[in-house]
Amino acid sequence: MYVVNLKWSRKKAIVIIVAAAIILAIIVLFASIGKSGGTNADGRNLRTNEDRIAYLASLGWECDPECAAEKAIVIPREFNEVYTGYNELQLSQGFDLNDYRGMEVTLYAYRVLNHPDNSGTVFAQIVVCGTEVIGGDVHSISADGFMLPLKSVSEDG
Repeated sequence: MYVVNLKWSRKKAIVIIVAAAIILAIIVLFASIGKSGGTNADGRNLRTNEDRIAYLASLGWECDPECAAEKAIVIPREFNEVYTGYNELQLSQGFDLNDYRGMEVTLYAYRVLNHPDNSGTVFAQIVVCGTEVIGGDVHSISADGFMLPLKSVSEDG
């Protein structure tokens, strides 16, 4: 039989307690990142409304946190002129709807609060497949409206 005699000093006890607290904090941090999907700046792991708002904020869009529209849509298997043009906008920002032809996706629209053209209502719209952004735009619903890329063309897509 072996007997181990440990001499505890106050300094050793404090070091062990601090080390245990750091390890516990790291575990809690990683667990919370896994649940929320991290910062969502890359458009992945968007599970909640808050995740989608955070994604839009990472692109510089301040949006009303209440979702203005949420609807399921099917990306057509064959693109007409409208979808071809819309996909060109998507390609300019690193998305490609060709990979999602025939699939059901969800479209979310949020009212933009910080667009410089405040003469009409402006929306940020994201197209999500599962929990990943696959497209989007910023557009005005006024008669002389516009449609712009969700992401700046200079950003990495």
